[in-house]
Amino acid sequence: MQSQDLAPSDHFDLHALFVLVLAANWRSYINYLEDQLSELDEKALNSSVVNACKLDYPVTFRDAQDLELVRRKLLKASLILRSSVDVGRSLKTHIEDVARILQKSKSPCSLEVLDQYTASLEMHARIVDALVDRLSGTSKLIFHMLEYRREEIGLTTGEAIRNDGHHIKRLTEQTAAASDLMAGLTEEMRNDSRFIKMITFLALLYAPASLAAVS
Repeated sequence: MQSQDLAPSDHFDLHALFVLVLAANWRSYINYLEDQLSELDEKALNSSVVNACKLDYPVTFRDAQDLELVRRKLLKASLILRSSVDVGRSLKTHIEDVARILQKSKSPCSLEVLDQYTASLEMHARIVDALVDRLSGTSKLIFHMLEYRREEIGLTTGEAIRNDGHHIKRLTEQTAAASDLMAGLTEEMRNDSRFIKMITFLALLYAPASLAAVS
C-alpha cells in the first residue's frame, strides 16, 4: 500500500477534528452536574420549613456540603471551558497565518471546524454560568431553611427548659411544705409523748392507793 504525504493544511484539519471530538463529552458531564443540582433543588423548593412530616424531604447540613461540591465542579468546568475557547481561537489564528504564508486561496476546513468548536464550548460555558446562578439561589434557600430550623429548635428547647424550671420550682415548694408539715407533726408527736408520759406517771402514782381502797 503506497503512503501519501499530507499537506500542511491536512495536519491542521486533523488537529481541529481532534479537539472537536474532545469537546463532544462536555454535554454529558454538564448534564451529570445539572442532575445533581436538580436533586438539591427539589429538596430546597419543596421541603416544608415549619411543619415537617415523615414524608417530607430531609434537609440537612450534608445537602449544603453536596451543594458546595457541585458549585466547585461547575466553577472548575467554567474555567476549563473558557481556557479551551482561548486555545481554539489561538489555533485558528495560527492556521490563518500559515494559510497566508502558503498563499492558499481557499480557507482550510479546519477554520470552520474550530469555529464550531469554540461556539460549542462557549454555549457550554453559558450553560455552566446559568447553573452557577441557579445554584446560588438553591444554596440561600437551604442555608435559610437550616438557620430557621436551628432557631426553632433553640426556641423549643428554651421553652421546654423554662417549663421544666417551673415544674422544679413547684416541686421544691411542695417539698418544702411537706417538710414543714412533717416538722409540725413531729413536734406534735413529741408533745403527745410528753403528755402520755405524765399520764402514765400519774397512773402509776395513784394505782396502789386505788387498789388498796378496793380491797
